[in-house]
Amino acid sequence: MSVQTNLPKVLDHWWTEVCYKVKKSVVYLDNPAAECLHWHGGLLRLLDAGALHVRQLSSFETGSESERKAVFVVSGPLYGEPLHIIQDILKYSSFQYSVVITSFSPSHHDNKQTYYSVEDRLLEWMGDMNYTAEVIHIPIFAATVCDSLFLTPGFSKLFPLLGNIGTKQSHQTTVKHGEDKDGGTLMDNSVSGLSFEYQLNLKGLVDCLNSLLELLHLKEDIFTLGMLSRLIGTDLEHSPLAKQRRKSATTRACFLLVDRTLDLAGPLSHETDSLFDRIVRVLPQLPGHTCDVAVDMCSLTSCLFNDTVYERPIVAPGCLANKSTDLASTMLNKLVTTKQKECLMEMNRCVVEVATREGIPVDLSEEKLTVDQLNDTVCAFRSHPEAVITHSEILQQALAVTQALNHPKNSQMEELLSTEKLLIQNTTISGEGPTTNLLRLIENRREKSLTLEDVVILMAQLFALCGENVIGDDKQKTKLQAAFVEAIFHDAEEELPEFLRELVGETVQETSVISAVKVMFEKLHLIGRARQDLKKYRSVLHKAGELEAAVYIPLLRQLIDDVFNPIVSELPDVEFLSKGLTDSGEFLHFLIDLTVRSFGVVKRNNEVFLKYTDNYRSLFEWEVVLHSSGTLFDFLLFIFVTSLFMNVSKHQPRDHPVLIVFVVGGVTAAEVRQIREIVAKYRPSTEVIVGSTRLVQPKDVLKMIFKR
Repeated sequence: MSVQTNLPKVLDHWWTEVCYKVKKSVVYLDNPAAECLHWHGGLLRLLDAGALHVRQLSSFETGSESERKAVFVVSGPLYGEPLHIIQDILKYSSFQYSVVITSFSPSHHDNKQTYYSVEDRLLEWMGDMNYTAEVIHIPIFAATVCDSLFLTPGFSKLFPLLGNIGTKQSHQTTVKHGEDKDGGTLMDNSVSGLSFEYQLNLKGLVDCLNSLLELLHLKEDIFTLGMLSRLIGTDLEHSPLAKQRRKSATTRACFLLVDRTLDLAGPLSHETDSLFDRIVRVLPQLPGHTCDVAVDMCSLTSCLFNDTVYERPIVAPGCLANKSTDLASTMLNKLVTTKQKECLMEMNRCVVEVATREGIPVDLSEEKLTVDQLNDTVCAFRSHPEAVITHSEILQQALAVTQALNHPKNSQMEELLSTEKLLIQNTTISGEGPTTNLLRLIENRREKSLTLEDVVILMAQLFALCGENVIGDDKQKTKLQAAFVEAIFHDAEEELPEFLRELVGETVQETSVISAVKVMFEKLHLIGRARQDLKKYRSVLHKAGELEAAVYIPLLRQLIDDVFNPIVSELPDVEFLSKGLTDSGEFLHFLIDLTVRSFGVVKRNNEVFLKYTDNYRSLFEWEVVLHSSGTLFDFLLFIFVTSLFMNVSKHQPRDHPVLIVFVVGGVTAAEVRQIREIVAKYRPSTEVIVGSTRLVQPKDVLKMIFKR
């Protein structure tokens, strides 16, 4: 079974483990756990397993007197707010049996004793030490959006820091040794100055990724691009649990970690040639979710769009997470991995096929497919309620497409895209700084229906594309800062964007506004410097000629193209996290490994023959005879000295039949599609799975960049 096919089953397996515990219980889930469940069976999965009720993990929720068992599903570590909420629920309920399920293993809590003491605390909160309490580790941290993409909602706020983490010296030391004398890791040494929560999230992600690799039976070679990816990769490489897991793994794989901050231009761009990206950007998110949307289903009912009961829609919204049928699963995969026009045609074909099968009349007179035509075909199901129920999954996806393509926000996105291209063109062709255009945008933003947030997104993209010096000298910078200060005071009368509100604070004063603008520009300069230490991937702009506009080529696209291009023999910016030769044991392991990889060993009488063949070119063969009287040390020393004269190829992310690309900080559906296209071009047989902490869009980037 392929890894892509096995991935959804592996993640389903963890939810099956949860279902064994929920019979006759009230289940409480936090938002990330609920989102993972949403993509793997949803609410009905727990109810079918015997759960009495499923509720949000909140201090405002309690159990009734007749309810005796509670199951708490927590995506993070057992400390702080989650424990306080569990305490509140247990104290004001009548539960006699409580189960806490956490995604974090005991070894990745801040203190193992904290983890193991939770059971006693649960009994104390229930009010009787003779009741039953359990604490279980089940890594329910991921959601498979489609066969080739999985996300980790519990780590959606994890974002690579702009600037350096730790010192260069501490990094180099730990890359070599992996663990310090006290058993600590690179992460312990290099992120000690970061918040406690951030450190726990990093360690938790390592723990969860290891659990995923374990159930997939993968033995991975780890490659990294970016400082945070290096920290995560090194911790995973030297984790005792990971070392133990690799001994019994059956499939070799390459695991490539990439920092999102190395290329923010794509997520900040307003160009959406992927339908999935457009849907996520324009439709409202489901409450508490990071990668699914609320689809208005009123067009399939007799209700009006604004019909509500107690200020809630009378018709529950639809969503994209519909994968129980082959048709819906295939279509969801195409929403992510195909271009907009092709996806629209395929969606229309599926809906027409379903309508024809149900005997629903469809108008096919128009030669050219339009969004309105697809919408009319979907609405034809309105008078056939049984057909709506039977095919609700594909109909929800079709409505998501039509509503996204007809959304009022599209005109604003087109205006922003036009402005974005003009700014890039003026900057790359004429050589003039964008300051004048940006000042004009700030001044005339209301006439163009733009917000300060839109202007900052355009600025951030320019920095991500062109580097920190894009706006010119200090004089130009001062002009822009003054314009932003004035604009913030002007917009404060109404409402500031969320990221600016966090920077400025609750009260808008001159000192706080000036300070916020300075911080904002410091962060923008850090965006521009993100790739300055790279050798090959320093630029994401390609300029064909002097009079031609520069074209944006995403870093991920460049990287994966180089990975699979047979002509490219070296990736200077990508680190391979091998163990290295740091002690006698690892040195011996290296020599033995080299022997097994490079030689065939044959024993004849009292002589040992070592036969080396050039596996890549098969140009020559040679034999060496070693007498059995030689010692093992002499034997290995001979191999080591001989290997110095051999051309041993470097490890590459294309070495194995499975490649997992994990982007720390978020990914777009367009990038997933580009990766799939590159792999299909060079090596269709390679299985590629893309993972990330979340689906990312411009507003998300601003929140994570400018968060204090």
